[in-house]
Amino acid sequence: MKRILLLLPCLALALLLCSCIPTSINPLGTPEAAAVDPRLEGDWGNLADPQKRLTFTAKDAPWMHAVVDDLSGPAKDDAEYMVYPTTVGKTHFLNIQPVEKDEKGNPKKAEDNGYMFARYEIAPDGTLSIWTMNESLVTKAIEAGTLKGTVKNKGSDTGKNIQIKSSTAKLLSFIEKTGANKVFDKEFGAYRKSARVKPIDITVTPAQITLDAAPVTLDELEEKLAKQKATSGAAPVVIRFAPETPVGFLMDIHQRVSQSHSKVHLVFKDPQQGGALKELTITDPTARYLDFQPAENKD
Repeated sequence: MKRILLLLPCLALALLLCSCIPTSINPLGTPEAAAVDPRLEGDWGNLADPQKRLTFTAKDAPWMHAVVDDLSGPAKDDAEYMVYPTTVGKTHFLNIQPVEKDEKGNPKKAEDNGYMFARYEIAPDGTLSIWTMNESLVTKAIEAGTLKGTVKNKGSDTGKNIQIKSSTAKLLSFIEKTGANKVFDKEFGAYRKSARVKPIDITVTPAQITLDAAPVTLDELEEKLAKQKATSGAAPVVIRFAPETPVGFLMDIHQRVSQSHSKVHLVFKDPQQGGALKELTITDPTARYLDFQPAENKD
């Protein structure tokens, strides 16, 4: 298994930044003047669609790691961001930078893409509401000279690129005069804190498959996972396998599991690196190309 993994290519880069959302070369406030908002930490379920989630984790204060994901979709479609808050009066904003992946699949902050912004409120009942910028309003402000910036591919619905080049002070002044509720009126979603989704644990050795500590056959595994999804929805699946597991056997299991659950993590402990936890990634649906990367939060 190890020899096969070393011979195969790495994952392609994931592009996470939506080009039509306005970006700015300057933030709404500096990280030095910011502090982590502890109310944001945790898992948030979308009130309109419980399968959609938003997770905030404190990293290097005041920066927080944010993940926007959909349990019904593949893990590769999850969007990752590094964010920090800026508070102006009683209005709370997020300065957002997308996280890209390097050639090894490890996250890196995309410094050159500037900042995106969002306004957020947490109601007394605990509901988190988030809004992004009104693209049309920002476009008009740039064209009128109220804000410095550029608008490229204006007529395109998906390829429009809006970049704000005004200073932080000018940008805050524009938001204050126009009204934060008007500048940020594009609803991103309403969320409520929820318990962290418990992954489904599957252990694989060359001779046995275990689901939640009970041995199962391939057919039983497929049947039980289908029932689980029907009753409680999709959940991430962690397949912990022994390095000596035959590739064909492992790929057969992965194929069966993927029929009902799209977020499947293949995890093993690499004996050649002191038992370091690694995640196997299939970069081709035919399973001809495999790669591994360091795994986090899989223990």
